[in-house]
Amino acid sequence: MDPFSELLAFCLAHKMKGSKRRKNVADPMAEKKKYISKAGNKCVYLKDAIQSETFRSGPIFDLVKRHLPDTETVTHNRNLRAFPHRDGRNSGPSHICFLGDFEGGELVLETGQFYSERNKWMGPMDLRKVLHWNTPITGGVKHSLIAFANPRVTVRSYP
Repeated sequence: MDPFSELLAFCLAHKMKGSKRRKNVADPMAEKKKYISKAGNKCVYLKDAIQSETFRSGPIFDLVKRHLPDTETVTHNRNLRAFPHRDGRNSGPSHICFLGDFEGGELVLETGQFYSERNKWMGPMDLRKVLHWNTPITGGVKHSLIAFANPRVTVRSYP
């Protein structure tokens, strides 16, 4: 099995919990919840989770790391339309790949570059410095994987 078919199989099998923390990529009109933490900090979360999770271990991470050895963190998105944002937690260049049978969902950079290829690692690109987003997904199911380095990001680990 080629590595991208294997990655897609892992993505399809993964039971996505989603994230309420990734406000930077969510629709700006998405409903948010605000509260004060026990430590007195103001916290804001999305009311509804978006289909995105970040890993430092597990089968998806392990397969990505075999092909991109400098990877410290992998984000898996399912049918996520990312709204304009800059990545704030990546400490180096990112690599992105799109998997699945879908229409639309191209990655657009403010520089005018478009990325739409499937089953290929695109990059490296520094998404901390350039505004970027996705066009709407008009059909099917799109899985995107973003491989990057960041020792600070809070991620889900598999037992």
